[in-house]
Amino acid sequence: EDLQTVRLDTYLGEVGRHLINSLSESDRPVDLILDCDAVEIEVDKALTCGLICNELFTNSMKHAFDVDQHNRAVSMELRKTESTIEWSLSDNGKQLGTVPKSLGQSFVLSFVEQLVSSKLTASLKVELNNGFKARINLPLFTNGKDQSSHH
Repeated sequence: EDLQTVRLDTYLGEVGRHLINSLSESDRPVDLILDCDAVEIEVDKALTCGLICNELFTNSMKHAFDVDQHNRAVSMELRKTESTIEWSLSDNGKQLGTVPKSLGQSFVLSFVEQLVSSKLTASLKVELNNGFKARINLPLFTNGKDQSSHH
């Protein structure tokens, strides 16, 4: 009816598929691996998540893979627990040479970190190990609603 919540797993899957289709080269395909629980979330948060997904997957598509790397993949996982949504986005890129030093100066990561903390009040952890992985931990509010907005 009125669009207050949206299925995050469905929405992010569409965002991911669209990106892979538009950024993949036909001779070097990239697989999208989705492993997501059904998660409902407020629309404004879902849009922020879509933006984060867009930034991180675009970054992976442009920078993660060696020219001669064959099995290229970007992955997304969504896990819902009682109090949080655990969301991770990763790639299996081999190009790690320059990443660790420039990670702090990466515009994409600074932007994503800003979105995660200010718009989602969530935490972000980045790992570099057989590719890039961003883990985002989103607090869930009771009944899916932020109680503070009802006062």
